[in-house]
Parts: sequence; structure tokens; C-alpha cells
Amino acid sequence: MFFIASVICCGFNPSMIPTRSMKSLPTYAGAAGLVAARELRREGHSVVVFERQKQVGGTWIYTDHVEPDPLSVDPTRPVVHSSVYATLRTNLPRECMGYRDFPFVARSGDQRRFPSHGEVLAYLQEFAKEFAIEEVIRFETAVERVAPATEGGNGKWRVESTEKEKRVRRDEVYDAVVVCNGHYIEPRLAEIPGISSWPGKEMHSHNYRIPEPFKDQVVVLIGNSASAVDISRDIAGHAKEVHVAGRSNPADTFIKQPGYSNLWMHSMIERVNKDGSVVFQNGQTILVDVIMHCTGYKYHFPFLETNGSVTIDDNRVGPLYKHVFPPELAPWLSFIGIPWQVVPFPLFELQSKWIAGVLSGRIMLPSKEDMMEDIKSLYATLEAQGIQKRYTHRMGIAQFEYNDWLASQCGCSETEQWRKEMYLTTGVRKRAHPETEEVHTVARSEVTTTVGGLTKEDIKTMFKDIVDAMREGFGACLKEIKYLSERVDAVEKKVGGTWIYTDHAEPDPLSVDRPDPSSTRRLRHSRTNLPRSVWDTETSVRGPIRRSEEVSSHGEVLAYLQEFAKEFAIEEVIRFETAVERVARRRRRVLRVSGISSWPGKEMHSHNYRIPEPFKDQVVVLIGNSASAVDISRDIAGHAKEVHVAGRSNPADTFIKQPGYSNLWMHSMIERVNKDGSVVFQNGQTILVDVIMHCTGYKYHFPFLETNGSVTIDDNRVGPLYKHVFPPELAPWLSFIGIPWQQVDSRCFVGRIMLPSKEDMMEDIKSLYATLEAQGIQKRYTHRMGIAQFEYNDWLATQCGCPGTEEWRKEMYLTTGVRKRAKPETYRDEWEDHHLISQASQDFSLYTH
Repeated sequence: MFFIASVICCGFNPSMIPTRSMKSLPTYAGAAGLVAARELRREGHSVVVFERQKQVGGTWIYTDHVEPDPLSVDPTRPVVHSSVYATLRTNLPRECMGYRDFPFVARSGDQRRFPSHGEVLAYLQEFAKEFAIEEVIRFETAVERVAPATEGGNGKWRVESTEKEKRVRRDEVYDAVVVCNGHYIEPRLAEIPGISSWPGKEMHSHNYRIPEPFKDQVVVLIGNSASAVDISRDIAGHAKEVHVAGRSNPADTFIKQPGYSNLWMHSMIERVNKDGSVVFQNGQTILVDVIMHCTGYKYHFPFLETNGSVTIDDNRVGPLYKHVFPPELAPWLSFIGIPWQVVPFPLFELQSKWIAGVLSGRIMLPSKEDMMEDIKSLYATLEAQGIQKRYTHRMGIAQFEYNDWLASQCGCSETEQWRKEMYLTTGVRKRAHPETEEVHTVARSEVTTTVGGLTKEDIKTMFKDIVDAMREGFGACLKEIKYLSERVDAVEKKVGGTWIYTDHAEPDPLSVDRPDPSSTRRLRHSRTNLPRSVWDTETSVRGPIRRSEEVSSHGEVLAYLQEFAKEFAIEEVIRFETAVERVARRRRRVLRVSGISSWPGKEMHSHNYRIPEPFKDQVVVLIGNSASAVDISRDIAGHAKEVHVAGRSNPADTFIKQPGYSNLWMHSMIERVNKDGSVVFQNGQTILVDVIMHCTGYKYHFPFLETNGSVTIDDNRVGPLYKHVFPPELAPWLSFIGIPWQQVDSRCFVGRIMLPSKEDMMEDIKSLYATLEAQGIQKRYTHRMGIAQFEYNDWLATQCGCPGTEEWRKEMYLTTGVRKRAKPETYRDEWEDHHLISQASQDFSLYTH
């Protein structure tokens, strides 16, 4: 809740480039209004600020008053202009939140890095005082109407306002208006079948202040936002039960929140009944006293009249050039603070600088026509990606590219790299540790960390790409067991496993029927998708820096593994040129495509891809959203006639030309293929295709292993395995390395570390399975870890008595994932984490000396 109610009207200084003298007016002195007033004055404009309340601070001014209408939908209600509840704290560190040239440091009072709302208010008040903004503020004055003036020429605005104390109504004409009234006043409500006859109490989180009124009640909160998370925990200490329903949760979600005896996560509400019950999509039915909508807000400008030049359609405000200027009325009308899911104060500041420069004539806007073309292009892109109108202004991590564009327009520096990194890592910690102070104790040294280009909000999706099996095979296990004086035998043709490149591919292009499976899946130009420092072992003999590129080719990884084997004398226990009968490799996953049996084209799996030349002048469809699909599609595009990538996770109407390519398109999933060679996508596109390549991953496969049913594979879940390693029935004499990860597991062999009982291991496994099922996670994703790998690795480390994963390695993994999504073409060659490389080098020097 960072966007503050403000309207700024600004005028030109006669000494500026334009020779016209103009009046200006701001209303509501919140975070946006205050910095807008400062930037406008710095640019030489005459400024007046209108503030409805007695002090600056906008929505950060806490009040225990709430609106008489608990849903805040009655248009005649007295409006309370704050949504702050008593226990609210920021969800970003203070350093990250502050304006660019006015640091938000702990001065007195709340010293926490994630401070209370009171500390934010004090910061804004200090900002206003520092820049003497109060002298241009009319306190206790409300703007009633803003409309184009009939007199005074083009661009003039008539502003009607009311001063509460003196009961004075003013009617004034201004040259330009900048609207910054935020979007935390007009609530959005979820549509619930049966709600009109439901007897309980409904309210919006806008009217929540303290938890005591909910004592001994059963409360349902609707939403997955920060307010739903905060308020559910706040209420849980007083309510009988708290249930949180989220639209984005899988339909069968029903999870008790860890650390709480009375807090549950659900899928969305299906309906409510006259008897007071609430029925969830997961089948649960609960008698409920209160339903609280934590469902956000609508953009709302009841005072603004634009004759249709600016409208709100499904919470899209527009048309707005760069979320700021409506082309028909630019530059005389503009908006600050429309984007959401952002670091608000710095964004307000850059928008203010841009507007101030445009109004002075120092910065030129494109023509009205060009601005409209830019807006139409944005809308078309969103539509092609299946993004609904209501998310037009949602930015997430893309905000930094937007901010840097604004900075380039204004001639000022881009967003600080440490601020980008801090925003990103805070979001990850918040998702990983929502309950703990770990979220609120980010190391201060992170102020100096950096991250490259950034991408979409859904950090959630950022970690779907799991670390590739970079050292799959012998290395870590053999080294650890050898160190512990165990007899070791390994069989291998050559050190390096899947990192040994060969131009040979299997005769069966789908790799589903072959007598001699290929042990490698490397394409000729493949490079790692993580920096070498991340995947180096703790005891690397060379350290992480060996070449100018931070991301390595497959050849360098192979050389690294061979040197590792030599350093630890592992070759002496390897039987080269020896194969285990019925050797196990992961089977290729091949998607079932409707009509494929009669489709005349060529089908293959990415396992058999090596070089792009065989695809010259062909039309190729790749299925998948993985790293291999990304790499291979770009590799082929330089030779093929057309390349089309179909992804199951893409919205059904996805059809996007990949930027930087003339022949590469992103699609939704394939709907069917036909006998005439055509491929029909869910987006309605039909294309004649020569080759379909499945970039769809692999299956776990152990055809040589007989366990009498103690270990099975069910929908790619290998189990039961305690901590993804030991099958309880056969532990510790049978174990698996590399199902999700590898290395320290092998130390249990010598008895130095004790496993729990067979029964306790089975209970742990059942608990994991139950949690995954409650979260709607399919069996095939049992071993997918993403960012959770580090908690797992650290648990393993505690079992073994060794240090947890280094912080620099975690940060490097995280920031590389972000860069990869933001800059898939260049992330391997552009990096800005030299400080992490330095930390890695220091650690490696400790390991090796």
C-alpha cells in the first residue's frame, strides 16, 4: 500500500524554455505527491499542493477509524483514506523503499529494517520538512472536480476544491494537472455465489485495524496478497479458526499453516449457503462468522472529467503512454503511481522527474500518434501473452527496466544495482520464510550486491528451472566415500558422464526404442545455464575463475570433472570400458500429441539434437519451456525457415514473435496434428511443419535395479525415499544420489551418522507426500526443488557436520535465474556479480590451503 492520494497541478517557470507563465496545483501530500512537488519546484514550476488531512503522509497516516460500510462500496459513505492496520510493517527493507537521494535510514524509534507504518510516516514527514514542501500545501482541502477549462486556451484545467475548516469553496484554473491519488480507496470484491443470502459478516481489509474484534470467531480471508498473509497471522492469535482462500491455489488445496494450530490454506470459495456455511473448491465445508476480502483495490478518479480521453476498463487506466501521459491530453494531464507491484517511492520520483522535465520543455514527448502506437503495441503484447486487462499496470521485476527508461529520459542515473538485488532477494525470502524474522534481517552487506536485467512478477515461476545434472555420476559420492576409507568400485567408459560431447545420436530420434542408449545429450554449442562458481564443489582445486566467461562450455565442465577425478585419485577405483548390464539412463519424456500416429513429419527428442545445420530451410516446432527449448530454438533459428515453440504453461491464446528474431514464435500448446503435415495450436494458428522436437525432459529409469517393490517409480516420483536419498526398507545399504541434488549424502555409509528408524523415515516421507498433495503438486514434481534446494542442502550439511551452502552461491544461483528470464539471449555473457565471484574465490582459497 504505497501509492498515496495526490493530485499535482503544475505550471511553467517563465525563465524556463517555454516563455509562457503557468499556474500549478498538487493535492494530497502522500509519498507520490511530496516527491512530485519537489521535482516540479526543482524544475522551476509554480506548485500548490492540496492535502485532505491535517498532515502529510497520505495512506501511511494510521487511524483506528473505519468506514461505516464494512465493504466500502456505498458511494455515499464517509471515506477513510487509510488502509493501514495497527501491526502493519513494510514488506521491503527501508533502504530499498527510500527515495533515491533521501535515504530511509533508522534515525529514531523503530530500528527494524522492515519498519512499522509509523516509521514510514515519520520518513515522509521528514522528507517534506527537508525540502520545505509544507509551505506549498493547503491542508484540510479536498479536490472536488478537475475538468478541462472552457476559458484560457488549450490545456487549461478548472479545479474546484473545498477547504474544510473555513468552509471555503474555490474554483481555479491551472495549466497542468498531475494525478497521483493512488488506488487504495475503492475496494475490489470477489464474486461469491450465494453471498446475498449468506447471514455472516462481510468486510474488506481496508477496514481492518486490530484482531481483537475477531476473538473466538471463524474467519475466512479471500486473497493471496501481502495483506491476506499479514492479517491472517494477526487474527490467528484471537480467532477460533482462520481460513485463507486463494484463487491461484490448486482446486484441492487444504493445508494447515506450519506453526499455527488454527490457520488453514484453501482453494477458492465455491459458494456460501443460507445456514452460514462456506464451501471451498477442495470440498471442505465450514460454518463461518466473517468473510474478509483481501482482494485489492480499483483505480478510482471520481473528481476527474476528461470527456472520455481517459477511461478505466477492468482496472486498466488508459490509454496512458508509459503509464503516465494520456496522448489526447499530454502533457497537461499526467498520472503518477499507476504501476503496482513495484518499489514505489523511487518509481514515484522518476515519474515526477520525467513529468517536470516534459512540462518545462526540457524533455520532449513523441507525437500523439506515436504515443498511441506505443500503447497499442503494449496492449497487443499483453493480449498475445494472455494477460488480462486488470494486470496492465502490474510490473513486478520488470519495473527496473521501466525505471531505467525513465532515468534515461531524465538524464539521471539508472536504478542502483543493490536496490534491484535487495528487492529480488527480499521477495524470495518472503516466500521461503513468511513467518520468520529472517525476512526482516537481510544482511546489510546486500546493499552492495547487484543483479542484471529483470523479468515478470511471478517469482514463483523463477525457480521452475532446476539446476541441471551438472555433475551427475561418480564425483561427489566417490570422493566422500574414499575419504572415509571405504572400498569403492565404479564402472565408467570415461570420466565425465553426460558432459562428454559426441556428434553421434541414437538411430531412434525419439529415443524410445534403442539397444544402445547414448550417454550424452550435449548439443555442440551448449553452455551451462549457471555460473561456474555455483556448481563448483566446495573443495575445488582451481577455484571458480578460470576464463573470462563466467558461464562455461560443456568442454570446460568436462575438463573440470577430469581434473577433479585426478586431484582426488578417483580414477584408481574406476573400471574403465566396463558397462553394468542393462545400464540405466533416464528415459526421454515424449508428449502425447493428438493425431501424431498419422502425422507425416519427423519427430525427435532434444536428447538427439547436436547441431542446427540439418534443419536448414525447415519449419520446426519445439515442445517445452525448459532451458533446452530456449537454447535449441535460438540455435536452430539461424538456419531454419521458421521455428515455433509450444509451451504447456503458456496461456491458450499465446502467439508472440520473439524479439530479435524474424522467424521465431512462441505459442500455446499444440491442440492436434493432421495427416496433411499441419500442426494446430490452441491459439488457433495452423502451420505446415517438417519437424516436431520434444524438449520435454526425462524420466527416472533404473531397469537394472531389483528391489522387490521397495523402490518404485510412479509418475516420475521415485520412492519412498527418505530425504530423496534412502529407501527406508533398504537403508543405508541402498541409496540414490542426484535425484534432486548430490554430494554430502554418502557419509551415512560408514555409520558415523545415524539414520532415523525405518518407521520414522516412512512417517517423514508420508508427511512430504501429504504436503505436496495438499498443495496440488503432482507426483512428477516430488523431486523438483528450485530455491528450496538450499534448505535441503543445509539440512544435509548439518547432518554431516559441515558448513551450509555459501551465501554467495545461493545469491549467484538466484540472480542468474533472474538474468536468464530477463535476457535469455545474453545472460551467459553479461553479468554484474563480480563481488560474488570474489567471495567465491576467497572461499575456494580457504578450502585449498
